[in-house]
Amino acid sequence: MGHRGLLDIRGLYEGKLSSLVGHPASESRGSRQATKQILFARSILGITGGVLAKISIFLLMHQTFVIERTMKLAIRAALGATFVAFVLSIGFQIAYASPRAGESWDDMSKKTEQSAVWSIVGSVLNLLLDLNIFLLPCPIIARLNWSTRQRIKALGVFSTAFL
Repeated sequence: MGHRGLLDIRGLYEGKLSSLVGHPASESRGSRQATKQILFARSILGITGGVLAKISIFLLMHQTFVIERTMKLAIRAALGATFVAFVLSIGFQIAYASPRAGESWDDMSKKTEQSAVWSIVGSVLNLLLDLNIFLLPCPIIARLNWSTRQRIKALGVFSTAFL
């Protein structure tokens, strides 16, 4: 299989979607369409997986840290924002990464500039949600009757949101 079996990000920037799934550059039209369909499915599954992970973390926080009304509201707001980001991400993927009725998968190159804008917006939303995962438990951990070392370890657990 050689090096073509490895993920080659350079192919995405050069417009060679075939290198992402290991097909040679001289592939047929049907093979190119299958490649684009696979990439679309991967993006939908990736978005869904990321959102489900964030929702599970916020639900765990809701069970663990709901001591004050403000914390409950903040966690619920984060859950709502996560759901809104999910719906927007899926909507924009459908709008910009899949063909409309009467179009083929080969016509998708026209929409790449529009999808680049959403990629930036989606990345910023994900970063804000990750910051929220880290910052929400900080006031509660700061008030715990633990040593400084134990508090730092607890904050270390929530810093995995940045990974």
